[in-house]
Amino acid sequence: MKFCKAGSPVKLSFTHSYRIVGIMKTQTLKLLLAALMLLTLGLSASPHTVLASGTSMTDLMALAENGNTMAQRTLGERFAMGVEGAPKDMSQAISWWQKAADNGDALSQFNLGMVYLRGAGAPQDKIQAHMWFSLAAAFSKETASGQQGNKLAETERSAVETKMTQGQIAEARARAQDWLAKHK
Repeated sequence: MKFCKAGSPVKLSFTHSYRIVGIMKTQTLKLLLAALMLLTLGLSASPHTVLASGTSMTDLMALAENGNTMAQRTLGERFAMGVEGAPKDMSQAISWWQKAADNGDALSQFNLGMVYLRGAGAPQDKIQAHMWFSLAAAFSKETASGQQGNKLAETERSAVETKMTQGQIAEARARAQDWLAKHK
């Protein structure tokens, strides 16, 4: 992505472009940051991008309640950022990410790792953060587009390990193994 002057179109995906006019409104900035996060994780061309930018909250809720993992992740992102008809609500974001993570969604697992690492909407918990980063790294390896996500999850896991005792690391690994046993 290259920078351009105000008013110029910026291509964020294959099917959507957004116009930046003067100083960006907060919602537009949040959407751009979400798109940048997806690009960083190698997910720019995923069907999730379409869900994130064009599906109504009503339709998204129906899809998510019927078990659609991408809809669950998208709802988590909307509630976390307070965009596209969703109020900013981290407890809702965590709930939807949890559902998507339980379905094996690596990005939702990574998001939960960040929640617990930073204490954003849940108590800070290095063991939980490590567990979710481990799972995100494992599930990211399963797709070609997930390789960047895998490296990012492994980097975050390594960083949190430097602040943990050996006992905490062992506990995090055990929790990840328990989770895998229950969900695979």
